[in-house]
Amino acid sequence: MRSGAGVNHRSLGVISKGEKLTVHLSTSGWSKVTSSKGTGYVSSKYLSVGKPTAEIKSVRPDTQRVMDTVRRLSSGDYTSFGTVRPGSVGHSSGRAVDVMISRYNSAGGVQAGDRIARFLIDNRSQLGVSYLIWQDQIWLGAQKGWEPYSTSGKYGTHLSKNWNDTTRHMDHIHVETHGSSARGGALDYRALND
Repeated sequence: MRSGAGVNHRSLGVISKGEKLTVHLSTSGWSKVTSSKGTGYVSSKYLSVGKPTAEIKSVRPDTQRVMDTVRRLSSGDYTSFGTVRPGSVGHSSGRAVDVMISRYNSAGGVQAGDRIARFLIDNRSQLGVSYLIWQDQIWLGAQKGWEPYSTSGKYGTHLSKNWNDTTRHMDHIHVETHGSSARGGALDYRALND
């Protein structure tokens, strides 16, 4: 796996043959993927598509609403969406989307992710948002607010031997939705104007 799309980019490690990956986008023979080693690029010739497992569902209405809204309002602030995949209850049920943040390791990228996260929280009822994970923090509702994710000992414990930018949600916002409970209505855009 490489840091960019091409052999001239730094190696991030070797992915084991047969490991299931999330493919975010493919272009010019290279695919951006998330693996147990984090997020990076692999030559598309090394990828194969297996049969989807029976438990995987399609994207739910609330998840689609979140994706459509972020796509419409935040172009340039994100690179791609990660949706339906095995290995996660939210993702395999179509109730979760990962919003991959552009330049996530820069101050501007973090600020863009913060704006998107605040916007999603401010509009949680209209969009059907249940909870968010971003920048190693989890937001579980207005009463709890944000709290530590990887260091809490309560969340992501199955990942504790493999913490990296992706598993700690430094490079993306994990948005878990209710599935189909969004009430719609006018959106509050103030967070996007910061």
